[in-house]
Amino acid sequence: MTSHNSPATTAYIALGSNLGNRSENISQALHLLDIIPEITIVKVSSLIETAPVGGPKGQNNYINGVAEILSRISAEQLLELMQSIETQLGRPAQQNRPKWSPRTIDLDLLLFGSEIIDKPRLKVPHPLMHQRRFVMAPLVELAPDLTHPLLGLTMRKILDSLAPLIAIAGIIGVGKTTLATKLAQTLNGRLILEEYDKNPFLPRQIAGDAQAALPSELFFLMSRARQLAPENINASELYICDYLFEKNRIFAEIFLNNHQFAVYDELEHAVRPYITAPQTVIYLTDSVKNCHERIIQRGRDFEKTITTDWLTRLSAAYDGLFQKWNSSRLIRLDCSSLDLRRDETINSIAQKIL
Repeated sequence: MTSHNSPATTAYIALGSNLGNRSENISQALHLLDIIPEITIVKVSSLIETAPVGGPKGQNNYINGVAEILSRISAEQLLELMQSIETQLGRPAQQNRPKWSPRTIDLDLLLFGSEIIDKPRLKVPHPLMHQRRFVMAPLVELAPDLTHPLLGLTMRKILDSLAPLIAIAGIIGVGKTTLATKLAQTLNGRLILEEYDKNPFLPRQIAGDAQAALPSELFFLMSRARQLAPENINASELYICDYLFEKNRIFAEIFLNNHQFAVYDELEHAVRPYITAPQTVIYLTDSVKNCHERIIQRGRDFEKTITTDWLTRLSAAYDGLFQKWNSSRLIRLDCSSLDLRRDETINSIAQKIL
């Protein structure tokens, strides 16, 4: 080991656990780090709970955090000590465990000063850290203005680029709310639902009342703008939304006359810059016949006037939107052969997202 009086390097270590007493596991790992003479723990982030990423099905949720330390040993020596602590706390050696398997403790070296290390056993900065919200959120709590040595971006900027929003799109009756609700449960996310039941103008609009169309579309515009405003989206959490903000324009173009659309268009352009954009969009498709049958089965009064011709027009508008979609990652799912009520289906979709 290097002398205790050697110059210290600021390093950041990610901590995670999803087996046993998770909080105690992390506390024990921090204690074992802290008693090493060449290491000083400076501060530790809050712990957050997240769904597991990849690996076997049925795992417990993780709790994750990040520790800032001062190290008077090399990055390679620090890695060896971290792996030794993992072994002491019951984690099998790497060659004896499946990838992304459950673990009592997981310690990852994220950053070691401004060093860039690319060796078979150690890569610093951690090659996946900038893609993982459960790493970046605690790290930003400790060092928001720290610059990533390779990307040249601050940790805050990287976290802000990880929009914590999954939006689900598709025509009425395709299963957006069913999927959003179950994904939120599976991925431990917060659910955002369209406030159609609060729109007093919607029944008249669907029935064809032209005078109700503009106030109905403006209601939805402002409702969605409020729900997706950045101040209502916590950067450390995941959100699942049963609509895509761009659907506003699809419905406005269908329902509004030229004068009404001009009013709508001006307001939409005013609020659009303040909308949280999704990181992933899931586009659900199915036959108009199947969607219409679901609409009839659920029996909402205001939907009784919806026709297959109108759904066909809506389906064409959605297809047009996604033909050239490049604003975010897009996952297309054909629901004609999927049962969104089955856990197996939801778990498979969750794996696609992860």
